[in-house]
Amino acid sequence: MKSPIRSRHKSRSAALLKELIPMGSVIDSFLFFSGEIELSLAHSRRFVCAHTFNYVIYEFWECAMEDPAAISEFVISKPFSSFFNKKIFHILQENWPMYKDPYVRSALFFVLNRCSSTGAISSGEFSTTELTPTAISTLRNFKINNFHLALDNSNTLAEALTLDIKGEYILLPMPPFAYNFFKEGKQCGHEEIIIDHALIKRTLDTLEKKWIVVYPKHPQVLKLYKDYTIRQINKYGNLTDQIDECEEVIVTNF
Repeated sequence: MKSPIRSRHKSRSAALLKELIPMGSVIDSFLFFSGEIELSLAHSRRFVCAHTFNYVIYEFWECAMEDPAAISEFVISKPFSSFFNKKIFHILQENWPMYKDPYVRSALFFVLNRCSSTGAISSGEFSTTELTPTAISTLRNFKINNFHLALDNSNTLAEALTLDIKGEYILLPMPPFAYNFFKEGKQCGHEEIIIDHALIKRTLDTLEKKWIVVYPKHPQVLKLYKDYTIRQINKYGNLTDQIDECEEVIVTNF
């Protein structure tokens, strides 16, 4: 199952995650955005509850599950073609949530993601390379089973992880590791948050439930999670013991 939304950080972990998580398992996944990993797991008969405490992300996916054709009709409509230029694009990156209709906001979410050089909604340089007929068709025909979306009331990821989680596995597809001195959970763009990576690790230390963390390769991740099982993945999605071939790491407490 292909996501209509471009991932900001391309993952190669899906095949190995399917080896780690048996069919029929219930997974609570956090920091949901593009759904690249979660939709693949749901399509392969794992049951996924995807969590976000960001309303604009929740709204897009709710609309995409309810009526993806309505979103795609807005995308291909004549008024939207006027958005496909650099000047208006950067204005929309700042004010797109102000539109009243949730399906218009969802269409803007899709277009801004597809036209951003980074795959973000509220940042990135303008390019229409990824806004293709195939991408619009993927959106129009979107349908997923074994999947539930949850809008958490928590203010931060660390808080959400300490609540009563029903699934057998906790999955955290993390953004690239970054040092920062901001408060965990602080928003940047409308759809983005700052993550306190050390705080998340300390929170995971306290959990008894099985958890899986997926990170783009970073030396600090290897150091931070040195007491847990770390699997290195190369660009082909295969395990590797060569650090220079590693593109992504999967960390588990089992």
